[in-house]
Amino acid sequence: MRDEDKTKKQLISELTELRQHIKKISLPLIHTIEATTDLVCMIDKEGNTLYLNLAGRKILGYGDDEDLSKVNVTEYCPEDSIPILMNVALPTAANDGIWEGELILRTKDGLKEFPVSQKIISHKNLQGEIEYFSTIIHDIIARKHIETALVESELRFRSLMDQAPFSIELYDIKGNWLRGIIS
Repeated sequence: MRDEDKTKKQLISELTELRQHIKKISLPLIHTIEATTDLVCMIDKEGNTLYLNLAGRKILGYGDDEDLSKVNVTEYCPEDSIPILMNVALPTAANDGIWEGELILRTKDGLKEFPVSQKIISHKNLQGEIEYFSTIIHDIIARKHIETALVESELRFRSLMDQAPFSIELYDIKGNWLRGIIS
């Protein structure tokens, strides 16, 4: 049945059901976003903060009730990350709907910088105009430390192999020969 053919009582009933459905879905969604350990943020098309979840506030050093409406997204980045954010990440998200990559963020006081993996999504209205951007950011400090340690370990291993005063042969778990060094 078309809306024009419905009675006022039917329309009010449908609207009430719709509101209840939205409330039923939105509250668990908000609780999920607030419970995640990842940073979740929404900014307007000028880059001003619309929303920053509790984890994001903690990670970046903002208070739980601090007004962030005047905080521009560039304040979350050190100077060398701003061109990537403004000239690559946000334009790509605007054109393609999403940008994924790594950036460096900094705390509010500027004392700590850290690498993150980030997804930025553009949200558009029916006319195709951007209304806002949302982002999910995961701190990758631990992963970067592991990657660095792995590279250093590989370099030490290769150095030892190359400088060994005797021959060394490497085999995989199935017994296949991988590499041999004869001194």
